[in-house]
Amino acid sequence: DTGADITLLPKDIGEILVDNVTTGEQALIKGLGPNELKVFVHTIKLRVAGKEFETKVAIADSDEAPAVLGRFEALDFFTAEFAKGKELILE
Repeated sequence: DTGADITLLPKDIGEILVDNVTTGEQALIKGLGPNELKVFVHTIKLRVAGKEFETKVAIADSDEAPAVLGRFEALDFFTAEFAKGKELILE
């Protein structure tokens, strides 16, 4: 999501990637609806489109949050091309 500042993961996915989600820096984020969302920020390694990098990820305190790849230390590493709403190409 080119409008998202930070990468967001739902709690159930975050629990796979870190031992204890709640040990991350607690924060509140806005922009995914009318309410603030409580998150825990962790630095983790991601692999996207063949590139591996370390980035800050906000893990939601809810399984209902969407998974969103944000700009900060994530999408900023790529050139994104949108093919008329049908395809996203990351280079």
